[in-house]
Amino acid sequence: MSHVAYFQLNIDYIIETYCINKDKPQLECNGKCHLATQLAEIDPGAKDSNTSNSINTKEIFTLVFLVKNTVNLPEKSQNFSPKKLINSYQKNYSFLGISSCFKPPQEYLV
Repeated sequence: MSHVAYFQLNIDYIIETYCINKDKPQLECNGKCHLATQLAEIDPGAKDSNTSNSINTKEIFTLVFLVKNTVNLPEKSQNFSPKKLINSYQKNYSFLGISSCFKPPQEYLV
């Protein structure tokens, strides 16, 4: 994967220095022949005609840069009032009260 990233970052240098098909712009190789030879060195089990096939293949990898975005929220919202929510909740809450408190029997150790 590092060869692909290096290729994407230095594509102009690779085209000028290593591209075999500089004289044939109709092939639109753009240095992919060099990338194919580099990847073939990593995986010797690949096809021997990898350089000729690389001209006809489409670009698979795209380098993506992510930018960290921050969002600043206001400290207090004017539409939110916690006191109103709590009071309305307490008004709708009902329960059955117990007049005596149940105490479980104590366990005696002998």
